[in-house]
Amino acid sequence: YTKGKKDSAKKHFEAALASARQLGYKSLIADVAHNYSLLYKDEGDYKNAYDLYTLYKEMTDSINNKKAEKEAIRTQLKYDYEKRELEEKEQQRHEQLAHEEELKRQHIIIWSVSGGLALVICFLFVIISRLRIIREQKKVIEQQKLVVEEKNKDLTDSIHYASLIQQALLTTHEYLS
Repeated sequence: YTKGKKDSAKKHFEAALASARQLGYKSLIADVAHNYSLLYKDEGDYKNAYDLYTLYKEMTDSINNKKAEKEAIRTQLKYDYEKRELEEKEQQRHEQLAHEEELKRQHIIIWSVSGGLALVICFLFVIISRLRIIREQKKVIEQQKLVVEEKNKDLTDSIHYASLIQQALLTTHEYLS
């Protein structure tokens, strides 16, 4: 504005301030109020200059508060996000540890079952070999039994034959009596 056109500038500032208030643009209200207060200051109307400067300060404070509020919200959201991310990482780590523990348990179970199965197989091998030995021994014993029975029969037959010979050679009791 120039010094000669102060009245025209006042009308434009008044219209601009009304429009900015109607639209609710705080930054525009602040700019218009600041320039308007400078106009009043140049004229020497310090009361209106002070009022408009106060409006300017309120709007800039409001804008700064909004910015600070947005920054605080942004910071809070960032903090919440990082906290949630850390919690998720911690949960994943716990899940990973639980999974690893489960795998360890499964490996222990597998090795235990395998070891037990190996022992059972060893015992079966020992039992089967013992059964073979026992069968062979049983066959040997049965053969020896047959031999003993045959010799016993031969011996019994020999004794019986000798008895018959003795009876034939010896006199009978009737003859002696």
